[in-house]
Amino acid sequence: MIIILLSSNVKSQTINEMIDLIDKHGAMIFLINQENGEIIYANEAAVNFYSYPEEELLAMNISDINILSPEEMAEKIELARSEQQNHFDFKHRLASGEIRNIEVYSYPNNFNGTPVLFSIFNDVTARVKAEANNRRIRTYLYISFGLIILILLVFSILFYRKNRKLKSTKNELENFNKLYQTFIDANDNLIYLKDNKMNYLFVNEAAAEFYNKSKKEIIGKNDYQISNREFAKFRRLTD
Repeated sequence: MIIILLSSNVKSQTINEMIDLIDKHGAMIFLINQENGEIIYANEAAVNFYSYPEEELLAMNISDINILSPEEMAEKIELARSEQQNHFDFKHRLASGEIRNIEVYSYPNNFNGTPVLFSIFNDVTARVKAEANNRRIRTYLYISFGLIILILLVFSILFYRKNRKLKSTKNELENFNKLYQTFIDANDNLIYLKDNKMNYLFVNEAAAEFYNKSKKEIIGKNDYQISNREFAKFRRLTD
């Protein structure tokens, strides 16, 4: 990110040179009036992105492209003006009506005697969508694992009720262990349980086959000990 400070004390020729430099910059750059939110200047990258004619864009207020209300936008401008906050995440509307996620860095300055906010805009729509998709995947994994645990819990309760009259506690526990182990081994999904240190307490056959190890080689170990570091980091995130 490049910050170019504009001052009212700079000679006209120098200001023009700075404007020319900003206009050629690849990032979207705006100068916004601190007092009323009017767009004083937008470089070529900004004009191309928002797809408004340059004259029309320069006649607009920043609240015209931001989906926040004018009152909410005024609050954000005040935060930037007073430097209480310089980084913002907004939703902006293009000339086509499309809504895009915009990351904004905004700093107070002066331009030809007018207090302005020197603002750099970045389109982060792709990143926001990717993050939302990752959240959905994680939610799906949590729900799936929760359902498996719930099924195991319900099955365990039913099994316990059915066999609570057994005289031998030892035989009851042995049968129970065999039954739930058979149940999870019959599932093609990886089913496992870890302790609070992320060490495996038990795994099903599918998990053992996935790591190409026996259950004994997995139990008591964590992902870093049984797989490569990159995959272990991924597993840790999903856990």
